[in-house]
Amino acid sequence: MGIRNFNFILLLLLFLFSNGISGKEINGKNWTTHPDIKEIRSIYDRIEKEIKNKELASSKKEFEYSKPYKPTLKIAFFNKKHIICKYVEEMGSDDSAIKIEYYYDDLKALRFVFITGGSVNGSRLEHRLYFDSLGKKIWEIRKIVKGPGYTFPIEWPTEEFIWNPEKEFNG
Repeated sequence: MGIRNFNFILLLLLFLFSNGISGKEINGKNWTTHPDIKEIRSIYDRIEKEIKNKELASSKKEFEYSKPYKPTLKIAFFNKKHIICKYVEEMGSDDSAIKIEYYYDDLKALRFVFITGGSVNGSRLEHRLYFDSLGKKIWEIRKIVKGPGYTFPIEWPTEEFIWNPEKEFNG
């Protein structure tokens, strides 16, 4: 086999593995035990443990309310290499508020987003989004934990997410 054929096969295999074709798809029955989700959960667990143990530096910025859903609070958690591994924004309007927590891996890739929200009608939301190491959304689950519901998105628009927390926090 020539080097070109070898390189082609290697690239094809990398493509297949990175796109999940080789593994089981994530679904409503297996998402809590799926290896890709478990990997992301381990990133989340590690970061939360480091926060609890005060192993991460943090910086907070507060802002006056200026318009609906413009952040009034930003918090960045930095690892020992001064890379943001967790970024939090809180925002709201006259009748609702949300907190968005972003979790990044060691290569600065967004891996998990946890959104909690509430509204004046008593509704409470939990929304989770999981991303592979290339930033592709691999699973999303939304749950109204209390109340009749609200106009929070069914599928959260990923173009609104913070892909570069350093720029967002310092900008």
